[in-house]
Amino acid sequence: MAVVYNKQHIAALKKAEELVGPLSPVLREKGSTLILSGRNRKLVNVNWPEMEKEVKDPLHRELIILLSNVQHQPTEEELKFRLNRIANAMTAVMQIPDETVCDKLCKMLSPEIYSERRIQQLLDDRWKQKTCPKKPKKTEIISVSPELLNLKKEAEEIKHIATALDAETFSEEDPRPFKDCRCKLDANNQCPHFKTDCY
Repeated sequence: MAVVYNKQHIAALKKAEELVGPLSPVLREKGSTLILSGRNRKLVNVNWPEMEKEVKDPLHRELIILLSNVQHQPTEEELKFRLNRIANAMTAVMQIPDETVCDKLCKMLSPEIYSERRIQQLLDDRWKQKTCPKKPKKTEIISVSPELLNLKKEAEEIKHIATALDAETFSEEDPRPFKDCRCKLDANNQCPHFKTDCY
């Protein structure tokens, strides 16, 4: 079976080595070049420290390989606790203001170890940059000239008349342009609708 390497895991190991140096030694079978645990660590650094392990038989070898890769994943609560302790230590060691810690910690651990978003979620507010509240957007008031309003009214009247003509709602017997027009006809038997609104 071909060995598949996890690029994300390798990147995290490389970042961890840069920050604190090699932690867990590579586990190699005693009297052999076979790596039982730590192939990714060897990819990061061929000189990663090694430790030899006595292997009794093939079953023992396979159990060592399997169980040496069982690692502790911290719970959210534990990770939050640890990140906040690191933040506290950063202010003491690096002598930086509290509100700059989150940004510096994100640059230190992100994206290889933990995402920036996760770090920001788990750190206490004390360590985060204070941001100014957003200013409300200015609302522009647009004034409309009376001429423009009159044009709009005329356009609506023309549309109303055109709709009536399209629907063939006026007849030769009734001079009203709309079926439901209730305008009083003038002395010339004309509907005043063309001049005013129809009621």
